[in-house]
Order: sequence, then C-alpha cells, then structure tokens
Amino acid sequence: GIWCRDDVTIGSLKLDNFTLGAATDTSDIRGYRQAEFDGILGLGFQSLSEFDSPTPLRALMESGELDETVFAFHLPYRGKGELVLGGVDPEHYSGNFSFVNLSRPSYWAVAL
Repeated sequence: GIWCRDDVTIGSLKLDNFTLGAATDTSDIRGYRQAEFDGILGLGFQSLSEFDSPTPLRALMESGELDETVFAFHLPYRGKGELVLGGVDPEHYSGNFSFVNLSRPSYWAVAL
C-alpha cells in the first residue's frame, strides 16, 4: 500500500486533505472483489496509528465534525447494517448502556 492525502467524506462528515493508507493490492483479501463496499475504515486506537497520523475518528473530533469520540454499529441478521460516528441511533437499542474494561488497552477486546 501507499500513504496519500485526499478529501474523505463519510455520510455528512468531511475530512479535507486527510492522510490515509491506500491498498494497492487487494487480491489477498478474501471476498473483497465480490463485496458491496469500496473501502475499509479503520477504527483502531490512536496508539496503533502509523507515522503519528490521526485516526479517522480522532481527526473528525479535532476538526469539530463530532461532539464525542464514540461510534456504534447496528448489525441486523438480515438487511443493511449501520455505523454511527459521534453517537448512537436510539432507534436501535432500548435501556441503558453498560461499560466494561478492555482486555487489552490498545484493542477493542473485552472478556465475555
């Protein structure tokens, strides 16, 4: 892959001149060519970022596009899923949130 700069738009959110990694060969990514998407969005921690480049979530916070550094997924068994950046969609949950500690502080891993 290569590092490049480009304007990135995710829904109504925009990052101008954002530094990102671009894949130059996707042949080893199983199912990539048949999938209905055109990219991969990394949601890793800033500590894992290469070359001190901000992650997309961090860059959106720093640019003022987001009020909170949070994201939420809605992954239904059938139909289309949803990624919400900067909050949650109250249509997809009920009750209160519970928070748990991460198993490893640099990864989205929790004990089950």
